[in-house]
Amino acid sequence: MSWLRLLGAVVGVASGVVVDGWAFGVDQPLLWLPDLDRLIGAAQQSLIDLRELAHGIFPTILEESGLEAALWTLADQAGTVIQIDAMPHRWLPAATEQAAYLVVTETLTTAPSAGLTVRASALGDVLVLQLDGPKAAPTQYLLDRIGAADGTLTYHDGTLHAEIPCG
Repeated sequence: MSWLRLLGAVVGVASGVVVDGWAFGVDQPLLWLPDLDRLIGAAQQSLIDLRELAHGIFPTILEESGLEAALWTLADQAGTVIQIDAMPHRWLPAATEQAAYLVVTETLTTAPSAGLTVRASALGDVLVLQLDGPKAAPTQYLLDRIGAADGTLTYHDGTLHAEIPCG
């Protein structure tokens, strides 16, 4: 069941309609009760599907204005204090900026801390990204994603260091 049909079914519960052969309404509560587990399962699967879809989507500002603007926007919206100390003074390839943005967002999600300091510099054909403050090492997912971009990611004593190729 798609998430739109599921939403329609949930609305149907309140309005007393029939969706996919399910009778919904306050005057027939027991007709839909046995299907409630199936409805909940469909809702949970829809959330999983939406999360997987959204996981690969980066904010528009990253593409339109670059890594620095995207990180400043993230800093404004984050529940954790993010200090941005240094950023490259030039545009980098989209794949490089996406990988760097992913390092910051995944670190915020998986290793929350009281604060995070972000420093980035372009040294030749490599973006060097340093995050001070994470409370845990990066996840295997993040290591795999940065590795897939031919980059490296290391963690030592509250500092995450990434090197991501710009080519």
